[in-house]
Amino acid sequence: VDYLEPTDPLVMPALVMHGTSDDMVPIAQSRELAARHPDLVTLVETPTEQADAWAYDPDAYDAALLGFLGQVF
Repeated sequence: VDYLEPTDPLVMPALVMHGTSDDMVPIAQSRELAARHPDLVTLVETPTEQADAWAYDPDAYDAALLGFLGQVF
């Protein structure tokens, strides 16, 4: 999955929580997205697979989410 191509119209802040062991979407894509849009993309990496970021460290996940929402709203 390559979701980098349609990023030019990215105009709203985005929180990307990505497991570094994700075998479906390489972490490099999220890193590139964050590098292209450092003012809009907040990248949080966890040493997990694709859907396990929330379960790896629930307190850190909540803190990242609440921190992001606090910045946006």
